[in-house]
Amino acid sequence: MLYDIRNEQQAAKTLERLTGVPESYWVIEGIKNSTRFDFADADKDIEHIISMSGGHFPKLEELELIVTHITTSNNRCISIIRNGLIGLVKAYKLPESELRQFLETNDVEIDVDSNWMIYKDECYDISYGKCPIDHESREYAAWSVGRKLYYDFAVCGFLSLNEKNIYGGYVHRRPEILSDIDDLLGTQLQEQWEESHRAYEVVFKVPVYETVYNGWDSDDEYERVMRYLVDAYMCVFTGPDTQEILCRNGVEIMPEHILECNEFNLWV
Repeated sequence: MLYDIRNEQQAAKTLERLTGVPESYWVIEGIKNSTRFDFADADKDIEHIISMSGGHFPKLEELELIVTHITTSNNRCISIIRNGLIGLVKAYKLPESELRQFLETNDVEIDVDSNWMIYKDECYDISYGKCPIDHESREYAAWSVGRKLYYDFAVCGFLSLNEKNIYGGYVHRRPEILSDIDDLLGTQLQEQWEESHRAYEVVFKVPVYETVYNGWDSDDEYERVMRYLVDAYMCVFTGPDTQEILCRNGVEIMPEHILECNEFNLWV
């Protein structure tokens, strides 16, 4: 069952799909409950609506999430359309890698297999091992580059987006790793990237069991199902918020599971 809360209308349809309760009933009951100052009892509202209307709770394993990945590109995300959303190391090795081409144009070479980065004839060890104690050191700056490249590689996306609640990684402006490279090399690659690239939203679908909801991963199925129902319910009546979700480590989104790729203008 598709779980889509990108806007109020899709959220209402999602509630109907998941519970069997008509979306019109959700809207009517939600309007009654919206006179409260907050939705602290949203879970109780949902239980009541499902019980009174003869609905049912979905099984967690049945959910297939619609997720929006935010990225930047100067060629309309050709690499992602062809190869899907894959690990950063694997993507970096592709012939059409925009990041590698950009770095090499700016005299930065990365040997991802040997854990070395070269800039102006100087070599930097970017292997991701034990975190250096001194966070102001060159070793720590190099370690941070390695962390982004070799560890922080999970596909990140959003169940919903709000124009005022901007994701702190500013992925709509540049790849996060460029910030770490600038810190290490004293360059201004972030600014150069922003001048020549546009933001895009890549919409894909993924089974719920291949994701971790922003670090929240309870073993209780009822709690997890209720979390998704509450988010859909809140979206219907308060509008979408920025809700982050991560694919599990090693999970890649293949091209056939990508539904849309459009320019992204929400976080301007």
